[in-house]
Amino acid sequence: MSTEFAKTPAMLDGEALVQYLQTRDVPCPGCGYNLRQLQSVMCPECGQQLKLSVGLVDQRLGWWITCLLGCCIPATFGAFTLIFVAPDVPTRELARIPWQILLLWTYLIAMIPTVFILIVRRRTYQRMPHDRQIVLGAAPWFVLVATVLFMMMRF
Repeated sequence: MSTEFAKTPAMLDGEALVQYLQTRDVPCPGCGYNLRQLQSVMCPECGQQLKLSVGLVDQRLGWWITCLLGCCIPATFGAFTLIFVAPDVPTRELARIPWQILLLWTYLIAMIPTVFILIVRRRTYQRMPHDRQIVLGAAPWFVLVATVLFMMMRF
């Protein structure tokens, strides 16, 4: 009976890593040790396990950052509203505040969780088609400009 066994994907990946590093000067991501002619999947200097992977040269974060900034600006004013303005407004006085101001406060405060959602769901955003990224990146800015123009016309 043969003592040979099937190689697992991890074993094949380890062999590919060792083969890749035979003729290349690549520093260990943990300690910087030159991994040329590596014999195993462990760094001989720091003992960290290594893996061969593929990464993007350019992650195209432009529209995500544009969207994030478009939400951060009103979220900052929303936090300011929650911390400094809302505690000073008695509940019975809310009926006297113009609906436009209440709508503005709602928009500003709603942007606070939106920022956190954008940060947590960054990879989902990046996987979207590029045209959808453009629309979602520009949308907060259009809403922000429309809100400012609406408030300027009101007051």
